[in-house]
Amino acid sequence: MTVSKTSFRTRWRLLDAALDVFAAKGFEFGSIKEICQRAAANVAAVNYHYRSKELLYEAVIGYAFDECYEAEKLVLADAGAPARQRLEALLAALVVPSAGEIAGAKVLARLLAWEVVRPSGHLARLVADREPPFLGAARAVVGAYGVPAAEADLAARWLVAQGLAFRPGLLPIAPGGAIPAETLVAVLADLAEAGLAAHARRPAAAGLRAAE
Repeated sequence: MTVSKTSFRTRWRLLDAALDVFAAKGFEFGSIKEICQRAAANVAAVNYHYRSKELLYEAVIGYAFDECYEAEKLVLADAGAPARQRLEALLAALVVPSAGEIAGAKVLARLLAWEVVRPSGHLARLVADREPPFLGAARAVVGAYGVPAAEADLAARWLVAQGLAFRPGLLPIAPGGAIPAETLVAVLADLAEAGLAAHARRPAAAGLRAAE
C-alpha cells in the first residue's frame, strides 16, 4: 500500500511539473531533466510512469483537455438560456482568462500557442482520437441560431477559432489589455451572431446540406 501511494505521488508530481515546464517552454524546449528536478524525481521515473517524453507530453495535453471538458459543462448546463447568452458565455470561456480559471485551461492555451509556432504533431494525434474542448458547447450554440446539422460541426469549429484568436497571449493578433473583457466578448458576439444568423438564412449554403 505504501509503495503504491508513493508511486502515485511520484506520477502526479511528474505530471504537475510537466504541466508547468511544457506550458512555459513547449515540447521541443521543455526538458525531462528540468521536469524531474521540479518533481524531485529521477529521470528513470519518467520512463517507469510514462515511458517517454512524448507520452508524458500527451498525458499533459490529455489532462488539460479533461479539465477543459469540466469547464465546458458549465456552458452546456445553461441549455435553456437565450442563444445570445449562451454565445457570450462560450466566448467568455474561450477569450477571457480569469483569476479563478482552472489550471488546465491556462496550460492548454499556452500549449496551443507553442503548437502554432513549433508544432510537435502530438496535439494533432490526440485530437484525432478525442474531441477538442468546447466543440460540443459550440455546436449547441450554432444550432440555436438555426445552423443546419450538416454544417454544425464546421460552424462550431469556426466559432471556437474566433474566440481563441482573441485570447491574450495565444496569437499575435489578439488585442492588448486596453479593451475591457466584457466589451471584447460583446463585440465578438455581435459579429458571430450576425454571421451565424446570415448563414442560417443563406440558400447558397446547400453545398454541405446536400449531404444531409
